[in-house]
Amino acid sequence: MAIYISDSDVRTLLPMDHCIDLIEKVFIDESLGKAKNLPRQNLALPRGAHRTITGVAQESGVYGMKTYTVGLEGTRADTRYLML
Repeated sequence: MAIYISDSDVRTLLPMDHCIDLIEKVFIDESLGKAKNLPRQNLALPRGAHRTITGVAQESGVYGMKTYTVGLEGTRADTRYLML
């Protein structure tokens, strides 16, 4: 079941200072070979592009994926995101 989380929800659920601590940890883990962040994959479409980014933090037991489509106009209204 999909759950929609707004920008406001994210700010409430994940405070910036906590984000900074997590990003610092995952960068250290990546430098030690304990986390992987693959380069973004781009798929050209007739009226835009579809992009996918994946990563894993093995010690934390976390896997993430962000996939989104961008329209030719490049506006926010043309962009759709799915994050897992």
